[in-house]
Amino acid sequence: LKSNASYTFMVRAYKKSSGKTIWYTKSDSYTVVTNPSESDLKAYRLEKYKPILDSSELYFVMRTNDPDLGDTPVEFARKNGNFYIKTSMEGLTMRMYYVDKTGETYMYVDELRMYVVLSKEEAKDMDINELIKALSIQNVGKITVSQEKFDGKTVIAESYTDTVTGHKMKFYFYSDVLIGCETTYKDGSVDTIRVSGITTTVSDKYFTRPKGYINMSGLM
Repeated sequence: LKSNASYTFMVRAYKKSSGKTIWYTKSDSYTVVTNPSESDLKAYRLEKYKPILDSSELYFVMRTNDPDLGDTPVEFARKNGNFYIKTSMEGLTMRMYYVDKTGETYMYVDELRMYVVLSKEEAKDMDINELIKALSIQNVGKITVSQEKFDGKTVIAESYTDTVTGHKMKFYFYSDVLIGCETTYKDGSVDTIRVSGITTTVSDKYFTRPKGYINMSGLM
């Protein structure tokens, strides 16, 4: 087996009778990640993911410990300067679109079939912007690599202190795939982001604003 790699095992019994193979019920599957080698603990995966997270096309799903979002997954996409964010809060599904061509941010509430146009100040103050920024790899100081536990998985953690803000950054990799990051601020508070489905190929469907919604701008 390769080091620092994910393997899934499953057992299934069988027997041959009269020239036929009879298969029995398969066992539950079990996934493990093999221990990293010394070279694994010296390889900087941050260097691989920085251009991915900075790319003009980006899609991922994340969960955070932000109290306003709870444990609701947040879907994020960007392409050609346009942004798309989808989340749910208190039973309502909200989608935000930033349209680079007009410089406007729209927030749709699907269940109410309505939308509002946010001012630059309102859009700037949205916590989601800080969460997206927190996922970026920037101002990298000396990198420390270690083997740790994250969400019950054995992972490789790459840590550094942001040379501008002084915040401590830690990125978690499971079998070389980025699955989360953690920011520890000077006051001791911690923001944790769990990510999945990262890709740099983004469909235009995310940036097609739905029709038939009522404009409630100025009425709320």
